[in-house]
Amino acid sequence: MRNPKRLGIGLTIVTIAGLAACGTAEPSAPGAPPVDDSIIACADVTTLRAPDETYRDEPVYVGNDQPVEDVQTWAQQQPGYAGIWIDREHNGWVAVAFTQDVAELRAEIETEFPGEGIAVVEALHTQDQLAELAARVQEETPEGVIAGIGTAPDRGVVTVDLTVLSEENLQAMDQFAGEPICVSGPEEQDVVEPGEQPTAGEQWRLLGEDLTGETFRTGVATTADQYADLWERAGVAGAPPEVDLETEIVVWFGALYGSSCPVRLDDVVVTGRVLHADIVIPGSPQACTEDANPHAYVVAVEREALPEGPFHVQLGADDPPAGAPEERTVVAVDLSEPGSTATDREIGLDPDLVDASTDPQPVTSGAVIEPGIPWTYRLTVDDACGIWRLGRLNDVTWITEETTLPTAWEPLVEEGALVVEVLLAEGTDDAGPTLTASAEDVSVEYRPERSTDPATC
Repeated sequence: MRNPKRLGIGLTIVTIAGLAACGTAEPSAPGAPPVDDSIIACADVTTLRAPDETYRDEPVYVGNDQPVEDVQTWAQQQPGYAGIWIDREHNGWVAVAFTQDVAELRAEIETEFPGEGIAVVEALHTQDQLAELAARVQEETPEGVIAGIGTAPDRGVVTVDLTVLSEENLQAMDQFAGEPICVSGPEEQDVVEPGEQPTAGEQWRLLGEDLTGETFRTGVATTADQYADLWERAGVAGAPPEVDLETEIVVWFGALYGSSCPVRLDDVVVTGRVLHADIVIPGSPQACTEDANPHAYVVAVEREALPEGPFHVQLGADDPPAGAPEERTVVAVDLSEPGSTATDREIGLDPDLVDASTDPQPVTSGAVIEPGIPWTYRLTVDDACGIWRLGRLNDVTWITEETTLPTAWEPLVEEGALVVEVLLAEGTDDAGPTLTASAEDVSVEYRPERSTDPATC
């Protein structure tokens, strides 16, 4: 048993903020190759933008009400078309890029789509050129170097996900130096080497594993009957191996994996009062699919290694994700003494997690919500400005003309915040979008923040 170096089992895309191994350089312009012809990190490539005077405070798009399809149909008929995307940093406007006739197209688009939020952006490479480059990079790069490849029209580059940011892989990309290419991937020290599944560790041993059972689940057995039931729940094939329940307990970890990325149980760890697994993804997790399939691990843990009771069993040291209270198993008694047992009632779910999973979790600033549907929202009350600034939803900052906390809301404030219900309404031809916050039959209307608004209340 040890403190883990790697925790959790999330299947995530790994990116980097810089490439220490390849000498990054700032690009000379958005979408351009670096000035010294080195390969740069994707995180260092800036987004293509139109001149500042192009953007206005209106319109503001908070849903999917932008005329994207109509703009794309028009744009694809123009010479030098380089791509289209939603610019969330500029009120959800449509950004459309071209490599030629940019000034003329800016004037034309005002006529074609009057009153809409559309920014014509200058690019250095057309969409077809980037697609051809991506195909060439894929074809000419040695096998095992690239985990994924794509085009990013908003940055004007081909994005290459490397299996690992090793010197060898970076050298393989040198042949494309000076091309509009950026790379990302995990650092070498963060890559878990492939290897066989350990059958034992310090004070634990593997009883069985299988691609069975349920995901986000754990369980504990302290008696022969509990062990038999747990083995059946895990779905592991064959008869359960013999366990000395006088000196050991049995634990089931119902883990998950993406179909392209098998996982491995490297250790069983105690962190405080939590007994959890150290489950890792060997290889290149940035290439993992996002489907969640079950992988059951059943282990015997020596009682001497157990945390003092009561304790929790989880897949990782962090709390289970929202909506998965079944991951945490609470053991209400101390099992460190030889031969001690827990009844079925003393092994179960955490009631606090169960209650939380049945209630809608309030969204917070930075979230994206669907217009026309009520959402619960955690509104922070500022000491100086009250409720003047609600926060940022759907990439828009919302403010109100009110600053004073409504009297009916005062009892709802806990630790400087309260939960309200928010309703987002998209803009119309006559008015912009609005967001209404309601609680205790009192409503406050918010509007998008404008560039002319004061920085504070």
